[in-house]
Amino acid sequence: MDKALFSFDGFQVRKAMVNFENLPINPNIDITFSANGSFNSASNVFEVHFGFSSRLTADKEREIISVDSVAKFTFSEPMQLKTIPDYFYSNSIAILFPYMRAFISTISLQANVSPLILPTLNMTRLGESLKENSSQE
Repeated sequence: MDKALFSFDGFQVRKAMVNFENLPINPNIDITFSANGSFNSASNVFEVHFGFSSRLTADKEREIISVDSVAKFTFSEPMQLKTIPDYFYSNSIAILFPYMRAFISTISLQANVSPLILPTLNMTRLGESLKENSSQE
């Protein structure tokens, strides 16, 4: 069996904000995700910065939950940003999404409000965005 091209080295929430003040019961919420990356060719480490934001549909200025996280992936062989295979970008997001989903559910549940439970989502476009918004150090 071939060795995997990259390994997942961990996920960390760097910043989280919650604002449940005067939150209506079962509010309509719009969610957005963001992703960008930086690749260090000297260490073969790719950092993915993965963000989440939720706002009330009726009040776009009112942010309910926002989370900024970072994850590290290490490549098993020397790479350059331009040689990283396309599947890495969508797969890295697919690896990170369950961590983000669990974190968001947990902080909303612990706040004693209706938990925000993200559905399973197709994150392919976010993988494409990650590729477009990645740089090499």
